[in-house]
Amino acid sequence: MAAEYPSGLPGFATPHRRAAENELNHDCNACYTDPVRYASGMKSRKPALGEKRSHRGSRLSWLAATSLGAAVSGLGASAQTNVVLIFVDDLGWADNDLFYSQAFAQQRGDTDAFFETPHLQALAADGRTFTQAYASSPVCSPTRASIMLGQSPATHDITQFIGGPQSPGFTYRGSLPLSSFTIAESLRANGYRTGYAGKWHLGGGSNPLNHGFDENYGGGGQGLPNTWFANSNGGFNWANNLPNDGPAFAGEYLTDRLTRDAVDFIDRAVADGEPFFLDLAHYGVHVPFAAPSELVNKYVTKINSGSYAQFDDLTSSQKTEVAIYAAMTESVDRSLGAVRAALDANGVADDTLVLFHSDNGGLATPDFGNFATDDMNAPLRNGKGTLYEGGIRVPLLAAGPGVVQGVDDTPVISHDLHTTILAATGTGGPGSQPSDGVDLTAALAAGELPDRGDNPVVIHYPHSSNQGGRASTAIVEGDWKLIQNHFHGGIELFNLADDLGETTDLETRNPRTVEYLRVKMHKFLADRTANVPVTNNGTNVPSGFQIDPRDAGEPLALTNGSFEDQPAADGAIGDDTNPQLRNATGWSWVDDVVLETGGVANPVFSNPGQPRFANTDGNGQGFQNGPMEGPQLFDLSSFTDTAGNDVTGQLVGIEQSLGLVNAETDYTVRFVAGASVATAGALDAVVRLLAGDTVIGELNATGPSDGRLFDFQLIVSRAQIAEPLVGQPLTLQLLRGTSGGIVSYDHARVYALSDTVIPEPVTAALLASLLASRRLR
Repeated sequence: MAAEYPSGLPGFATPHRRAAENELNHDCNACYTDPVRYASGMKSRKPALGEKRSHRGSRLSWLAATSLGAAVSGLGASAQTNVVLIFVDDLGWADNDLFYSQAFAQQRGDTDAFFETPHLQALAADGRTFTQAYASSPVCSPTRASIMLGQSPATHDITQFIGGPQSPGFTYRGSLPLSSFTIAESLRANGYRTGYAGKWHLGGGSNPLNHGFDENYGGGGQGLPNTWFANSNGGFNWANNLPNDGPAFAGEYLTDRLTRDAVDFIDRAVADGEPFFLDLAHYGVHVPFAAPSELVNKYVTKINSGSYAQFDDLTSSQKTEVAIYAAMTESVDRSLGAVRAALDANGVADDTLVLFHSDNGGLATPDFGNFATDDMNAPLRNGKGTLYEGGIRVPLLAAGPGVVQGVDDTPVISHDLHTTILAATGTGGPGSQPSDGVDLTAALAAGELPDRGDNPVVIHYPHSSNQGGRASTAIVEGDWKLIQNHFHGGIELFNLADDLGETTDLETRNPRTVEYLRVKMHKFLADRTANVPVTNNGTNVPSGFQIDPRDAGEPLALTNGSFEDQPAADGAIGDDTNPQLRNATGWSWVDDVVLETGGVANPVFSNPGQPRFANTDGNGQGFQNGPMEGPQLFDLSSFTDTAGNDVTGQLVGIEQSLGLVNAETDYTVRFVAGASVATAGALDAVVRLLAGDTVIGELNATGPSDGRLFDFQLIVSRAQIAEPLVGQPLTLQLLRGTSGGIVSYDHARVYALSDTVIPEPVTAALLASLLASRRLR
């Protein structure tokens, strides 16, 4: 076993263990119930804000001259600040009894919060709680890499949980590269002892020891535990570097074991006079669910008391699984208490920044045979594997030197922790390695909003998940959140302040906010050359998502359209290669037919194999995600003109005059199209922009005939417009290729980007004006 430890480090001739006589009768549950069992009796004095305390035996005085050393002064920490990151696996945002969860518990009739997390409450009382913290990804490995590197998954390219399914057209990075420079390597280079305990899951050939950690307990390629309880020799043979501790520890719970290793690491680092960085990354609360019986029985009793109405309809076995999950949650809370008690006992509590975070949202779908439902994260929508709030909003708390107690509603993201830890410790990072995180030390010290600059809160997940999520990217700014699906390009917009459960898509009512956030998100992806799917869910249909960082500009007004009433005479019936469809002239257009403009309903994932859209016909029938505003066109098998005449069999297209072609303008057409299941024909639509009679842009919009509506985008650059076409009438045509289906067009918009309309890139002045007009409030 000694061969698994790095050579040349003090104390590693044999596997570390505390004296056997102190451990034979060790009762981990007792030590967590009374964490001061670890205390030596000497309590540390908490320094005043701005006062610095030197870590004994420090080797870091030379860091005082670094730029990050200067930046940290606002936090009130010295260059010798220790850091403990307690990182929980799959812990939901509301799976605790913090005040923000208590409010939601009351909504569910659970006024006495079901979860018990007193040590998390104590951490909140001592420090700062971020109520709108996001995981870098809705699944584990990408978020773990993001904290190690300070980068978004769009940058480091570990975009899926390692071992998970690919997206069409590209391969995600399957291991944390040895060439990368992790936060542990940065801290170790500046004199810190670095320790890792728990889940790593960053590639089969990767473990903490080859990425800057001096010590590793349990971290390797595995993504979930093979067993939760120690074998008869007190060991976990499946886990890296968790040797047998002897029969006295037989049956020990994994969370308790990792906590014991973490506390031992702290004890030895302090004894040796070294500043330290500890990453305690629990396997809990990931499936398969298991917990110590005394905790499970406690929560079974609570559920069966009848005081928690949200569980009344569950079966007996489902109630037991919920109880086990709650017990797992309390176990990691007890771990937090034990670690903080050890810091206090060693006299370094006031020199140590403690961070508590989760790698993604809580489970909301059954997994590995364990029970979970859509409302497990209520009032948040959905859960792990999706970009709705239940999948990415997670707990984040911080306490330590200079951290001012309070609550912060600022949107922040996991990879901010990398930048923040380096700043809080006065540690410089690698100069050439790009960073997407921002420094939160000012927010911790004084509640100041961080300047995100070119690093907005973007969550990039270009894959499908086994929890029903689909390849998408999301951006959050202030109260607004935009999600764009990669397979069909559909956009959803939510105001989280008014609609935390994401029940109402506001895309059609806020086109300027949509365009502002879409541009910012696409620029982020373009700057990082992010990978996106090439095809639509593995079909031969191209993905409806293109990375386009241009600002589409001002929308051109669309009024009532017109339909041709003589399609057969023009020979326009046929496949999309029919030249008469491309070059039809002399069409007779029927007036009085309204071009319906409305919104796409929210995707639902009740069928994990195929996302679909809820009914959008405006009659309130079939809605699964809340009603949509504005006129809707969902009955794809019929069209009626304003006089009430059924003109379904006569339709070929809609034409709209948009003014004159401008040589200094880019044009973007965004629209939704779908084909009716009833017609049994695939979606076959053609969209064209014409300058006079010349087509300057054309898009074949294809897809299955399953009742879904797909978003498409046609981009025409000014470079594509020949000089003789300038000043010609600009016309939009929304046509249907008639290979057996009927096309429904919905919320068609044309945007014109002129240099004189909105500068590119978006300026600070524009952002200020948008904020002043409350569009981004």
